[in-house]
Amino acid sequence: MDGSGFTNDYADKYYAIIRQKERKSYIKNHISIDVESRLILHFAAQRGPRFDTRFAIAAIRNMKKYNPKYILADRAYDTEPIKNA
Repeated sequence: MDGSGFTNDYADKYYAIIRQKERKSYIKNHISIDVESRLILHFAAQRGPRFDTRFAIAAIRNMKKYNPKYILADRAYDTEPIKNA
């Protein structure tokens, strides 16, 4: 499991201030794959920055039907609610 965020707005900070829009538009993609078969097990895209826990719990529920031996994720997913899911 991993999540990565990006913005499609290439304007710098100066133009953001002129437009009176400090925060740029932001999209965060999350994906879970099976590394052996390269099958996408779960995918979600969210507008704006969100905590990874919101994605992880739904992803783990969807992945359980594939009976994974283990799940690899970065440190952002290391929380008690995710471990209990």
